[in-house]
Amino acid sequence: MSIVKINNVHKKYVLGKTEVHAVRDISLSVEKGRANSGL
Repeated sequence: MSIVKINNVHKKYVLGKTEVHAVRDISLSVEKGRANSGL
């Protein structure tokens, strides 16, 4: 059972005429009882 789940996250910054894709199509699932670090 997942306690945290994210799917297909995107984040884009526009700087003038330039687009910077900071995150593209990231998914994460954290299962109950699991400790994760260093993401």
